[in-house]
Amino acid sequence: MTLIVAMANDDLGFVVGDTVLSPLLEVKGNPVGPVNGEFHGLKIQILNGATAIAFASSNASATALNIIADAQREIQKNPQTDVFANVFENFKQKLASCSGEKPDCEFLVLKKPMANA
Repeated sequence: MTLIVAMANDDLGFVVGDTVLSPLLEVKGNPVGPVNGEFHGLKIQILNGATAIAFASSNASATALNIIADAQREIQKNPQTDVFANVFENFKQKLASCSGEKPDCEFLVLKKPMANA
């Protein structure tokens, strides 16, 4: 179970989640992880000073973290990236290309609005 709560106003944004870390299914070349034999990923990823993405997943923590990593790479290439659309489209692609059990992920994106130029 994952609990994530977010709040934002004109000045601040907060994302708070439980402290249970999500086990990742596999890391290449290392079959045994450092924490109870598993690798773990934080449920809230801070991508930069203006963007954080949280996830909940019952069966696809690695998929969720890959989607977040992809969003991070896109933001680095283009700071104007629509993070919401990026995460949504990437998840839809993962669902469409999955031949087995469909990944079950939910995302919460906290994004500070760009200042008007």
